[in-house]
Amino acid sequence: MIHKELQLFLENNVHPLPSWIIFAFSLGTFLHEKGIEDNKSSHIVVSVPSEQYFALFVAVGIADKVFRKPRNLQSIRQQILNLKKGNRIIYQDKDLARRASVISVEPSPVIEGEFILFIQFGNIKLGIPEQQWMEKIILLEEEYTEIKRSRKVSENYQLRISSPFMQNIYSSEQLSRASFYPGDYFYIVGDKEDFIEMMSEKCLFKNGQKGTISDFLYLENLQNNNSYSNGKFFSSRMKNTHEVNENVPVLFSNALSYRKQIRLFHKNPSLIVIGRSEHENHIDETMSDISRRVLLGNTEIITEELVNYVKNYGISIPAGIELFSWREQYC
Repeated sequence: MIHKELQLFLENNVHPLPSWIIFAFSLGTFLHEKGIEDNKSSHIVVSVPSEQYFALFVAVGIADKVFRKPRNLQSIRQQILNLKKGNRIIYQDKDLARRASVISVEPSPVIEGEFILFIQFGNIKLGIPEQQWMEKIILLEEEYTEIKRSRKVSENYQLRISSPFMQNIYSSEQLSRASFYPGDYFYIVGDKEDFIEMMSEKCLFKNGQKGTISDFLYLENLQNNNSYSNGKFFSSRMKNTHEVNENVPVLFSNALSYRKQIRLFHKNPSLIVIGRSEHENHIDETMSDISRRVLLGNTEIITEELVNYVKNYGISIPAGIELFSWREQYC
């Protein structure tokens, strides 16, 4: 669990993580594991003294589960063996990274029982031995219907996860597996400038290294320097309609972001953060809408289940925080 490895870096000193950050991590792991249960979406409302940072640390809890998730190497092998001629992948070798087309997957003439992936970009054809697949291949989402993200590759974009702070926490194999399997694991809604500022602060510490929230979160529509992303940012001011995956948890960073964007995510599992310093009208309108959903929908109250999950994570609900949770089924 990530909270057992990190410390807080604040005012040039190192401190134990406060209980509210550990609590936020636990809500992230809950949404990752139990966002969809029995064909019902899980929803969490949390009232906190200040909404700043809270949704971001929940997202870190989700990201930690993704990085630690065991991936069967045989499954990775099978994904590549299933590629067809013309499928697109990203090929990377040291500083070289570019899209390539699959030519074929054929048995190795050198090592019995292993395969070689043949690809082409421009006039160059390459054969990639099986033992190099995880290191040099990233699957592209257009070939997999469950992944709906664009991926850009150019000299200005980095591939993989190269953060020294992350390498201090996770093994190279864990980081490689995470970036091999692209996908959105959370959406987060809020103010872009606030997020950029908060994510860039050196507020985390491990083994002599300082880190930031952005070491964990690679947000499409917010960060544009990495081809890997594990979530997507939505502005609370955005008016355009976007297609979303209804199985991906959405994190509303405050009551205003909920009011502005719930229309896009009404079927998604969700976290709704309400800061008690927010405008009273925003809070009242948000709570009225939540009450309507709970009373009129096909719902199941799961607050006790969530409280027990948090306790099993190793933390009690901190003082000053209120919690309510339900599951909702949609017709």
